[in-house]
Amino acid sequence: MENKKIISMLQIAKKAGKISYGIEAVRKSSFRKKAKLIIIASDIAERTLKDVNSFSNTIPLKDISLSKIELGEFLGRKELAVLSVTDVNFANGIKRLFK
Repeated sequence: MENKKIISMLQIAKKAGKISYGIEAVRKSSFRKKAKLIIIASDIAERTLKDVNSFSNTIPLKDISLSKIELGEFLGRKELAVLSVTDVNFANGIKRLFK
């Protein structure tokens, strides 16, 4: 996995306004069928992960292998446990980098 490339793609998607941050925003984007990919931090809380799994059954879920603090810093937040990519092209590009 190329974390630098994934982070770069996430930063571009952020600038394009194609990312939802946090559990509530991800839940909302999932239920509205806008989420195309959900990314979680490696140290996500077990309860939060269980919550994400409850509404992400049809949406690809990837662990980025970064802590909440590291993921948040790369995307201009204090810390970030979960985010969703809402653009199919960004999501497909990022999914390819996980392989």
